[in-house]
Amino acid sequence: MANLCVAGSHSVNGVSALHSEILKDTVFHDFYTITPAKFTNVTNGIAFRRWLCQSNPQLTDYLTELIGDDFIKHSDRLLTLRDYKDDPAVLDQLQKDQARQQRALCQGGEEAERRGAGPGFHL
Repeated sequence: MANLCVAGSHSVNGVSALHSEILKDTVFHDFYTITPAKFTNVTNGIAFRRWLCQSNPQLTDYLTELIGDDFIKHSDRLLTLRDYKDDPAVLDQLQKDQARQQRALCQGGEEAERRGAGPGFHL
């Protein structure tokens, strides 16, 4: 079925650079040799900025205190967090943030269940 999809499609997206190369080099190599322009790489996942900055602003604030806000535009700056890998105060704060986020998630699930979004809920 995948071969039929590639044959009938005008574009094949690997979604990540690694997956695009796998598709071109192995999985659909024969198709790639015939129509290389058909194979693209457009990463359409969620950006770390959206995941981090919007879904966990408290963690974003804490990271900003630690390493500055440059990581918001340059994800490689997050590597400087390695400097804190053995810092008990930092690790404790990160664990507290994780526990807070888990509680919030559970409370949100409980609220959804109260509204009828339980195991038998269907849209």
